[in-house]
Amino acid sequence: MSVGIVAMTDKSSNPDFEALDWDVSQKGLILSSFFWGYMVMQIPAGSLAKRFGPAYLLAASMIFCGVFTVVIPVIATHSTWVPILITRILQGLGQGFIYPAVNTHMSKWCVPQERSRLFAFVFGGTQLGSIIMLMAGGSLAAGPGGWPSIFYVSGAAAIIWGIICAIFGADSPMKHRTISTEERDYIESSLVHSSAQSHKMTTPWKAIATSVPMIALTLTHLGQNWGFWTLLTLMPSYIGGNGLLSALPYFAMWVLNFIFSFIADFIIKKEFISINVSRKMWNSIAHYGGAIALIGLAYIENVAGAIALLTVSVALNCGCYMGYLCNHLDLSPNFAGTLMGITNCIANITSILAPIIASFIVVDQNNEHQWRIVFLISAAIFLIGNTIFIIFGSTQVQPWNTPKEEEKESKNAHYGEAVGLILLGTVDTDGPVAMLLMTITVALNAGTYSGYLSNHLDLSPNFAGTLMGITNGISNISSILGPLVAGYIITDGVRSEFSLWNISGLFLAGSKIMEVDIL
Repeated sequence: MSVGIVAMTDKSSNPDFEALDWDVSQKGLILSSFFWGYMVMQIPAGSLAKRFGPAYLLAASMIFCGVFTVVIPVIATHSTWVPILITRILQGLGQGFIYPAVNTHMSKWCVPQERSRLFAFVFGGTQLGSIIMLMAGGSLAAGPGGWPSIFYVSGAAAIIWGIICAIFGADSPMKHRTISTEERDYIESSLVHSSAQSHKMTTPWKAIATSVPMIALTLTHLGQNWGFWTLLTLMPSYIGGNGLLSALPYFAMWVLNFIFSFIADFIIKKEFISINVSRKMWNSIAHYGGAIALIGLAYIENVAGAIALLTVSVALNCGCYMGYLCNHLDLSPNFAGTLMGITNCIANITSILAPIIASFIVVDQNNEHQWRIVFLISAAIFLIGNTIFIIFGSTQVQPWNTPKEEEKESKNAHYGEAVGLILLGTVDTDGPVAMLLMTITVALNAGTYSGYLSNHLDLSPNFAGTLMGITNGISNISSILGPLVAGYIITDGVRSEFSLWNISGLFLAGSKIMEVDIL
């Protein structure tokens, strides 16, 4: 749309086609409106991709977006700019499935040793698409089809791709019809942290929301979206609508993308640096390098130098494909699509705000001072976001990647105890019902053996004995205090005193439930 909107509002692009009379603020709203729908769909898309599989969601998303792209010229020429804004919101809703579904797809296909290259190859398609449309957009607009042909060609390409994906795509190696046994076994044996049953797992929302590495990842994604989407949406205007010059930074990014990705996987495979250092190094190249180039761009007056710095800033941004974009899969292979949906949803707040704010700042596209403000703001956000990622980011698979069924068993055990204790407080202490309830209450406690007692080994196989010693040592404080408190409460052995003690037992069971939740 950033290419098409320049041509469709430029009276000189093709005299045979009427130019649309949209002002700068209206164009800014149209460019940002895509992200309104895009942001809303991110989190649901991640969960849907995990539950139903990513292949058909990707196909449906692209076909949906392609259809709405094709009808944009008809809507634009027969109405005001408002229906176009609504159409772009709908396109955003459809395209909101793509990144979460791609990440879910990668979690089932992408082995760790090849992760940088595969991410670069897949996400490099966004640059290739930008290159093609930036270079071809001017020719299409000037040709016999005029500016509407930009939307017809790109929309048709999306529809065709969606059909191909629906026919040949597969959610995982296990579901692929023609993959060799050797390749399938190699991929599945490499994905030790990715479960074939991930679609049945309950998403650990609380653990994700309170995870420090996840918060750091979200903030660096915020910085990326502000800086990169500001450049993507406003670059054609800054370059002056020159398609070749607008495509140059993305071509450089696309080429550098493959060079960086092979280097990244090579140094990880040879163990020159850790995965953690690699992710942060490449992300720093993308964001710190891009920030330095943007600061230079804000003050340079030479046109050729400005284009060179703009090219460097965009090209270096490919480092993020080996950086934070891989990190969703690092943190949680089973919930990578959901994580991408969360960070992309939050980060797209800046995708909405950045073009709008930039369009209010740059009211005169020939004013260097106004462009300088836009570039410096983007540079500052790049710097802040990446610094947070360096300090607080992590590549360790998080404990919540595999929610344990044992935890559910442990919770069931403690809930059962709690219910049994409540009922015991309401019946005669020497009757058969009391004996039955006591038997059931004690029997249900067996669930803890496959629950929290197993969790020491889950957390650390190498130090499971030490963990058991620590938790058992601390918890035995209650083993000492429990009988003492009971003896203090139950002085005469009357039923009311036993009821009070049973209620005290309920609080103990509640504290155990909280303990399991925290773990």
